[in-house]
Amino acid sequence: MSRSSAGTLYHQLLGVLRGRIESGEIGVGDRLPSEADLVSDFEVSRTTARRALDELRRQGLVRREPGRGTFLASPRLRSNLAYLHSFSEEIERWGYTPGARLVLREERKADEDVAGRLEIGVGEEVLFVRRLRLADKRPIFVCDSYLPVTRFPALKNADYRAVSLSRLFQERTGLKVEHSRQWIGGRRRCLTWRVCSRSLLASPC
Repeated sequence: MSRSSAGTLYHQLLGVLRGRIESGEIGVGDRLPSEADLVSDFEVSRTTARRALDELRRQGLVRREPGRGTFLASPRLRSNLAYLHSFSEEIERWGYTPGARLVLREERKADEDVAGRLEIGVGEEVLFVRRLRLADKRPIFVCDSYLPVTRFPALKNADYRAVSLSRLFQERTGLKVEHSRQWIGGRRRCLTWRVCSRSLLASPC
């Protein structure tokens, strides 16, 4: 690595580690090199090594287990709100196989919060779908979706075991998702889709 400055060394080391992760050389659950290993292998300071590992952890790429080391975490979604990337697309980009397990599917009446987000009337029928999203058959997160089936009746009898909800939506309605806003919580992740000037609250799984 070029040794022009400590900052350059940090960015170079971070790039090397990210490259190994993105190439699949380091897989989910694999142990990353320790600070001491990085110091020895790349001839950097311990501060630089620690900073690179801390940044990977800050980005959600790795997890630290006291007494054991730093391990590659299960991939989590990092969405750009200007462009919609589905969970399935993100997982495929990382080299894993996306999956979905249908947990619950039931018709409900939209409460004030859901109606406001969907821009529909309170009490209007919506389809609630809860799915467990998987990467290489490993659970990643629970995804709750509220679908305004009176506006998009083609969604009512769809197979929600399908991997990508955004693809399913476009196939069923012929409409393209143009804009998205997301809400991420400890257990659930929801997102508002803007579809041809109409909103749809769902996760783009």
